[in-house]
Amino acid sequence: RTLVTPIRKSNEPVPTDPVLASRARLKSTAITALRRYVPTPYSGRVCIFLPNKAWMRSGAAPRRWLRVVPHAEFYFGPEDCNDTLMLEEPDAPAIAELYRQATGQAERLR
Repeated sequence: RTLVTPIRKSNEPVPTDPVLASRARLKSTAITALRRYVPTPYSGRVCIFLPNKAWMRSGAAPRRWLRVVPHAEFYFGPEDCNDTLMLEEPDAPAIAELYRQATGQAERLR
C-alpha cells in the first residue's frame, strides 16, 4: 500500500506503450472506414461464413448483403460456435470444413 500512494500522487506523465497506441489508431481508422463503406452491387460469387444460424437474426444483419449480392451463399458453423473465436479451437476445424465445401463447390461450377 505504501508503494501505491507515491505513484498515484506523482505528477509525471505515464509513458504510453507505442504498440498499444498504434493498435488504438488502427482500430479507430478501421471503424471510420467501416462506417463510411457503402457496398455496391456485385454479380460474382460471394460466400458469407457465419458462426451459427442464430447470426441470421443477430444485430450483424447478414441478410443486408443480399441487397447488393442477391446470390450470396451462407455457410453456418456449429450451433455453439463462439463468434469471436470461430477461427480458433474448438471451432476452427468445422469452419475449415465449410470453407473446403465452398471452394469445392466453386471448382465444380467451373
